[in-house]
Amino acid sequence: MSDAAIILTHPDGRKEEIYRPTPKQLLYHASNVPNLIMEGARGSGKSLALRMDAHMRALAMPGFRYIIMRRNFPELRRSHLVYVGDEMAKFGGTYLKTQAECRYANGSLGAFGHIENEDDVNKYLSAEYHLIALDEIVTFSWDMVTKVAASARRTKGTKFTPLLRGATNPLGISADEVCQYFITKDVPDDPDYDPSDWDSIHLDISDNPHLDAEDYTKRLKSLPEAYRKAWLNGE
Repeated sequence: MSDAAIILTHPDGRKEEIYRPTPKQLLYHASNVPNLIMEGARGSGKSLALRMDAHMRALAMPGFRYIIMRRNFPELRRSHLVYVGDEMAKFGGTYLKTQAECRYANGSLGAFGHIENEDDVNKYLSAEYHLIALDEIVTFSWDMVTKVAASARRTKGTKFTPLLRGATNPLGISADEVCQYFITKDVPDDPDYDPSDWDSIHLDISDNPHLDAEDYTKRLKSLPEAYRKAWLNGE
């Protein structure tokens, strides 16, 4: 499994490697836990793995539906939308820029959205997705997380397991709740909480082989202590 990759074969036989997951990213892709996050240092490849996981599931399972979300549109554009047009062309699908929507040849559908305030949550409550992925999940309030997660569901007879996925570093308004539910699994006030349904994968800068870790570490060391610990060490 360490050699798993997405490789495109062109009509002339030329092979192009689109994505090769690291061992930590591979653990994330292989997990069927209903609620899972990647957490840790900035620059460790979390957002890329989040988007590629959605692509792979959509390509592998016809009729699969997912949504990837950030808190606001500029963040969404910088972290995901700038890449998906080229990616969908390589996957043989279509990216509808005005709707921020991916349509795959097998009937799967991907969407991108953002929630800037509590009222924005209502736009997504009537939808049904097999995968909901919240990038920088701790920047969403916990109320936003739980309400949007309710749209991860399936109709009777559907084989897909509804999934909530996230990627994050430790700084954000719901950091305490995310830590309790996904990492420490210390949730005394929720009688319906099942710790086996929640999990986390920790990533360090060293988990991203494409990053110049020495240069990046030097830059982050000049930050205030709280940010340095969060962004460099994932604390």
